[in-house]
Amino acid sequence: MNSNVVAQRDALRDAWLAGRGYRVLRIKNGEVIANLDRVVRTILAAAGAATPTPDPFPRGEGEK
Repeated sequence: MNSNVVAQRDALRDAWLAGRGYRVLRIKNGEVIANLDRVVRTILAAAGAATPTPDPFPRGEGEK
């Protein structure tokens, strides 16, 4: 698949998730293999950062 298509698809998915209060961390496979400790520290730092919690009742959920 064309890398531009993949990047566009990823950007749309990231925007969709961000619109619902989620944050996406993109970590390349090679980085996980080569620098697992650094990846874990990055994830822990992101998890500890002040971030909003996704709305458990998004608008439209449960409405008839």
